[in-house]
Amino acid sequence: MADNVRVTVKPDRLRLNPGESGEVDITITNVSNVVDVFYTELEGLDASWVRLDVDAVSIMPNDATSGILTIQPPRLSATAAQTYTAIIKVASRSDPSLQQSVPVVVDVEPFYSFEVDLRPQKATGARGFYTLSIDNASNGPLDFNIVGRDQEDLCRFFYEPHQRPNVPAGEKLDVSVLADPRQRPMWGRPKNYTFTLTTTPEQGTSEPVISTGVLEVPPRITVKRLRVPNIARPTRSRLINLSRLRPGQSVDDTPSASPWWWNKWAWIAYGALAVVLLIWLLVVLLSPGDGVSGRFVLKSGNEISYPITLPTAGPSLIEATAEWKGGSGALDLILTSPDETSVETLTVTPDARKVSFIIDSVEVSQGVSNWVFTVQNASTGGDVQGGFKLEFSKIE
Repeated sequence: MADNVRVTVKPDRLRLNPGESGEVDITITNVSNVVDVFYTELEGLDASWVRLDVDAVSIMPNDATSGILTIQPPRLSATAAQTYTAIIKVASRSDPSLQQSVPVVVDVEPFYSFEVDLRPQKATGARGFYTLSIDNASNGPLDFNIVGRDQEDLCRFFYEPHQRPNVPAGEKLDVSVLADPRQRPMWGRPKNYTFTLTTTPEQGTSEPVISTGVLEVPPRITVKRLRVPNIARPTRSRLINLSRLRPGQSVDDTPSASPWWWNKWAWIAYGALAVVLLIWLLVVLLSPGDGVSGRFVLKSGNEISYPITLPTAGPSLIEATAEWKGGSGALDLILTSPDETSVETLTVTPDARKVSFIIDSVEVSQGVSNWVFTVQNASTGGDVQGGFKLEFSKIE
């Protein structure tokens, strides 16, 4: 500590919001018996944050001079909300080893700003796949809660990686959203579901943002008017018995009209083809599939859900197989009934990758649709990526 100079600051602590500025009064007193020049420098803060109007000053013995230190942290996500310590150092030119340091504490407050973008705003299909991009422009991490709802309350929403994602400061996160309607028209016009996704940050930080999307669900059977093309009558060679020509009749006068049975059998062939196509279409639409498969990429503690439909209204056996790579040694496979009263969790490991779910008559009475299959990475071993397959069979 220098014996020839005394430095005081007022105030010695500032609390600032990013973008705002604060001032600190600095007083430098020469307590020696000789005239001296004193140099002032600042450490501990980014140079772009500060402005010091006193650099090198000459001070008479037992005299003092003052200056102002202005501190303004920028309103950027890189300006972390934390406590900083600025060090004001004053040294003598006559003896640079003699210097005095005075701290100034700066508390930078958090600020909250984020943007949300939904892509696409309209999707077409039996289910809608969307991407919700959350851009956190705040100077601290934010936890969000995403809630989807349609006007008729007929859609379920599934989120990947999570319905409550955490987005670090200055980063952007894409959340995959699946909109699954409970009703689909059998025929007629497509049905539009208008829904909202409300993205709400942690309590008290900022206002929620509402994104609007549309899902256009086509009917299961599309009826189109078919135009029957004109059928050209085939030409045929004519064998003419000249002995049968009447007196005065030429060969060109012999009639050449197509036989009556040609049009008849053409229409029968078209009708048979239409019946075959209709039967094939009904078999494709009404027959249950023999399995469901999907892919997943999961971080530690995250999960992904898939809506499934049971192939039969009776007791069923579902054999679930999972294959994955990554740091996790086990995954939880969860089957949830439509009313969520029945939840069964089974664990698969690298040595036992196949498990079986048994759905009895009581559980299946809730319906064959709106069941949910979930893959959960409950371990802390790391990220995983892989796929699963569900195979259905009826229990007699």
